[in-house]
Amino acid sequence: MGLILARARPGGSAPGRRRAPSRAARRRRGRGAQQARRRHGRGAQRARRRHGRGPRRARRRRAPRRARADALDIDRLVAEARAYFDEEPRTMDELRDHLAQRHPDGDVRAMALAVRMHLPVVQVPTEAAWGYPGTADFAPAASWLGEPFREGGGPEALVLRYLASFGPATATDVQAWSGLTRIKDVLQSLRERLCTFRDERGRELFDLPDAPRPPADTAAPVRFLPDYDNLLLAHDDRTRVIADEHRGRITLSANLRILPTFLVDGFVAGTWTIERKKASATLVIAPFAALSREARDRLAEEGEALLRFVEEDAGAFAVRFEKAGPRTRSRPSPRAAGRS
Repeated sequence: MGLILARARPGGSAPGRRRAPSRAARRRRGRGAQQARRRHGRGAQRARRRHGRGPRRARRRRAPRRARADALDIDRLVAEARAYFDEEPRTMDELRDHLAQRHPDGDVRAMALAVRMHLPVVQVPTEAAWGYPGTADFAPAASWLGEPFREGGGPEALVLRYLASFGPATATDVQAWSGLTRIKDVLQSLRERLCTFRDERGRELFDLPDAPRPPADTAAPVRFLPDYDNLLLAHDDRTRVIADEHRGRITLSANLRILPTFLVDGFVAGTWTIERKKASATLVIAPFAALSREARDRLAEEGEALLRFVEEDAGAFAVRFEKAGPRTRSRPSPRAAGRS
């Protein structure tokens, strides 16, 4: 228990005691408290009014757009857009111009958005170098694939495709990748078509019966992964492919970009980028920790093959290993950025 020691004031009270405030002091103190409460009440009321006005204003702003969207003939717009794209691959800007010509009194933005949300399309590859083009050509998925686009299937079809690529996986893994809820119910409906296991932590894993499942001691070849690769994002528990202490080193905080990485023995061991100077192309490998001589040799061989594929017009090729440790990555050139 703490002790409070007070000095006796001249002509005043005993130590440790306080004099009772005068009546005038109590009145002043009471008025101050009332004013503070009133100010606080007025501030809270203003905050509540502002908080209420925000959603109401947003709803009022959305109401005209919602009304315009509800008035659209979606089936007609999708049919027109499909016929337009079937003529030849086109950009979304060209689609908007086309819709504006056909519907001069319509809301072009709403019509174009409706088409993008209801017409399955694919981005058509071009002769441009690897990267992110400023404008992209699109074509209807069914026309580009050469077969009818199968719609429907629901979440069950999505889960089966996920497991074909990333199984065995837990229900939490599937949910983290897909963003869907009630995944346990979907897996339960598919249980007779799946096989299940338990990991060392007792979690139930689901997989396709005929999916390859090599033994744990199988040697994994070195591999270079592009940025945003699904292998790094497909599971809730990502320690199966990257250590927790390295996760922050593959993400750029400014734009949340997932950097290109490389695998050694099936685990992320560092990042890579391509530097291009005139006719020379260099693959820069930045390991998180020291690599064995065997791993370096295999990475150099695989890396040069990757470099020659991506920078096929270069005249000289080189692979450079940076010193292991914290990331000191140089900014990739615009030509190399975004390549896979």
